[in-house]
Amino acid sequence: NWAVCQKKMYSNVLKKNVLFKFLRWSLSDNYHFEMNDNNVAGQYRLVYRLMRFSRNQKWWWALWLWGIEVSMVNGYLMMAHYCMLCELKVHFTHHKFQEQIGYALLDPDNEWPRMMKEAHARMKRKSNSMSEVKQTLIRPRLTETTLSPTKGKLSHCRHHELRHYPHRDGKSSEWVCQLHRQANRAVNNSVKIPKGARSDVWECRACRVRLCIGCWELYHTHERFEDSDYEAILARD
Repeated sequence: NWAVCQKKMYSNVLKKNVLFKFLRWSLSDNYHFEMNDNNVAGQYRLVYRLMRFSRNQKWWWALWLWGIEVSMVNGYLMMAHYCMLCELKVHFTHHKFQEQIGYALLDPDNEWPRMMKEAHARMKRKSNSMSEVKQTLIRPRLTETTLSPTKGKLSHCRHHELRHYPHRDGKSSEWVCQLHRQANRAVNNSVKIPKGARSDVWECRACRVRLCIGCWELYHTHERFEDSDYEAILARD
């Protein structure tokens, strides 16, 4: 069977674009225009290929990676289609969706969405006026996100090759221990300065985080803080 097709082409005689009708084999026409989601899924899968540098591995390794790719793409397309049917905003781009899966596999305790609902609720806060300041001048805020061992901005706090030297300046009497404040937010859901947070506070030159002497070693050696750790910090003072 043949399908009648048409497209605009430039005519040398008329010196303009005209509609040109032609015949195309129906099987070829269906392949190009009726693939729909299958073809789109294949294009998504080829954007971030896990097998790009693994073609010389065992055949089962390539097959396993292909299965992961297909599952990730199908998951993203189902999420996007569900949001479209419910008239909801798609909160993840294809790249962000892939990135979140990677983080969740690396650190499921902190990055898996179902396990992070309570933690996300604690981390919500108002944006302050310092957002207009240059990023290099902003002191890193100590939260569960910045303390994440996989992608936190303060994950280098346990890198002992850095020079974590304490220092002070003329305004050090006004400094507050940031780990005390994080503990008070996590345990008491309060932004007030807890007791003992202003006692003997120093600033780490490498992390640019202000800590009291009691929290200094704990911050630079502890990988992940639980509620019991925060309670111990507040109970110490």
